[in-house]
Amino acid sequence: MDRLYNKLFKYSATFLETSFSLMQLQLIIGFDKFKKEIEILSILEIKLVKFIDCPQEKNNRKLEKLKEFFNGNLIQQNYYTYEGLLRLLNQLSLNRPILKVYFDKVFLILEMLIKEFSLQQIFETETIFSFFRDNKIVLRFLLENHIIEYQLLHQHLLFQDGSWLYYFFPEIKQNILTYFENKKCREDIKKYEDNLEDFMRIRSNIIQEDLVIRYIQDDNLNKFIEHVSFTDMPLNKSISKPIFDHPYFHKRNYNEITLIEYSMIFGAIKIFKYLMMNKVNITTVSLHYAILGNNTEIIQIIEDQGSFSFDISCLNIAIQCHHHKLIDYIISKMEAQNVEINDEDLLLSFIKNSSYYHLNQFFLESNQEYFLHFTKTAKELSRCIDSFSMLSFFSYLFSQSEYDINEEDEIFICFI
Repeated sequence: MDRLYNKLFKYSATFLETSFSLMQLQLIIGFDKFKKEIEILSILEIKLVKFIDCPQEKNNRKLEKLKEFFNGNLIQQNYYTYEGLLRLLNQLSLNRPILKVYFDKVFLILEMLIKEFSLQQIFETETIFSFFRDNKIVLRFLLENHIIEYQLLHQHLLFQDGSWLYYFFPEIKQNILTYFENKKCREDIKKYEDNLEDFMRIRSNIIQEDLVIRYIQDDNLNKFIEHVSFTDMPLNKSISKPIFDHPYFHKRNYNEITLIEYSMIFGAIKIFKYLMMNKVNITTVSLHYAILGNNTEIIQIIEDQGSFSFDISCLNIAIQCHHHKLIDYIISKMEAQNVEINDEDLLLSFIKNSSYYHLNQFFLESNQEYFLHFTKTAKELSRCIDSFSMLSFFSYLFSQSEYDINEEDEIFICFI
């Protein structure tokens, strides 16, 4: 067991000093235990998605249902389930339109986990940070609620792009007075520094700086038309990424997003139809934004144009977003068009994106032998799976005789 532990964290000195203790890693799990764990997490995923996407008036009832599930499944005593829950929270908040209504729900769950389900006692600070390391809005919440410390955030900021520095500039300035003395940095943050109170309000309420994006968020067609007319803004205009923009864009290095793509992201159907009526161009990449926004009417309009069809990249985005019905729809469309879907790639995508619901469906529709075959071929694939993949999968994987944990460089897992 000691050798397994050392192998797992060979490349991560930081994590050797944190919360993945031998007790938390528990015993290596077999197929039946792994399958049962996925079944529990699939139910949890459905409940989480329903809560995140439900109208605000249903918040209390849905949150109470989640609490009942946490208690019923004793998540404080099941590290795999608790770990899976935190990964799901991160995945869902990173792959929904960046609106306060979604993040407020994530914060409600985190507050409940802190107060009632021993989050800070079960997980070390560094581990909690690692779950949300790409999620600056959640990291800000954790920082403000003293769940993580600034020093941990500062180490992370050293490896992020400028948008992170600007987003956290009040905290950086408070802790490192000389950080922004560089002339270029001073110029970049001056507009925020001169209006700090307004900056903090905008950041806390997740308000877009650009008025036209705000109007798209609200699907306010009248204000949108008034704004583009008054400013002489071309309807095919692209907008540079603001610091409060969606993590999705930053991960894919999309520097500019068009107005019609913003309408797809926020499901702004009235503005989308207006732009389509005015012959604004859409591209294959635009379809990705429509999948992110998950507005069925917008997706149908794009499909009806006949110029675009779903491919594996569309399917992967739907999986990342945990849009269950859309995943099934895209698969059915691809199959109808005889587009090849590699089962092993699909299974790997479910694992990488903590898609427990569809992984559970896979177990219901296939058998243990196929999954065992997959793990035999997963040696190279497992190099692609980082710490945002399920710990239970790795625990199961290392229980297979095909994996010699003493073999040098057999599995590379990056935790930092």
